[in-house]
Amino acid sequence: RMLSSLKRAVGSAEGRDALDRFSKAFLRFTRTHPQLYDFLNENHPAGQEAAELFQEWAVIMNRAWSPFYLPERMPKVIFTHAALLHGMTTLERLWQWRNARGHFDFANQMLLDALVSSKQAKPGPKKARAPAEIPLPWAP
Repeated sequence: RMLSSLKRAVGSAEGRDALDRFSKAFLRFTRTHPQLYDFLNENHPAGQEAAELFQEWAVIMNRAWSPFYLPERMPKVIFTHAALLHGMTTLERLWQWRNARGHFDFANQMLLDALVSSKQAKPGPKKARAPAEIPLPWAP
């Protein structure tokens, strides 16, 4: 359910627009379905099911990040993006951080700007190219 919400939100967007849409959809899902988000965090799938879910997630993230990073950097960049989103969810829900929603827009913008313009990002003009394969972080 979460993955379908993210896919719908990103749609055919690419690059920076896809990153913004993904971030906002992720936070919207965690706010709208807090129990489901908790369940997903506590009950990870295993084996082939996990590999298939990760692959679907990777396709979305790869389309968004591939204009900016080479394939070998993707796992770290995607992890950084996920850490921001999970951290904002935690601050907003568990700590009841005052005005967390307003802070999210700023934090999301700053992190994505930093990652997109990082010295480790690809240099030069952003060219359209086929998305690279992202290696699974575990064996299916």
